[in-house]
Amino acid sequence: MRGPRGTFMQVETKFVRLKTPVSLGSRFGDWEVTWRGGWTQDRLSWLVMIGRVRPARAAAQRRRSITAV
Repeated sequence: MRGPRGTFMQVETKFVRLKTPVSLGSRFGDWEVTWRGGWTQDRLSWLVMIGRVRPARAAAQRRRSITAV
């Protein structure tokens, strides 16, 4: 994924169970809720996907730019 000014960005996601429902866009530190599921079978927790976007490592960027030429 490319970010501002053509820099490579890395997207990291994970699924978590929460005890209370949350809305899309809710933030937990640098993590943001990107998908909301329903409750789990026991109805005691809510399944959500959280994600964060970070710049890719400089070494990985150099490798990609060399192979793109």
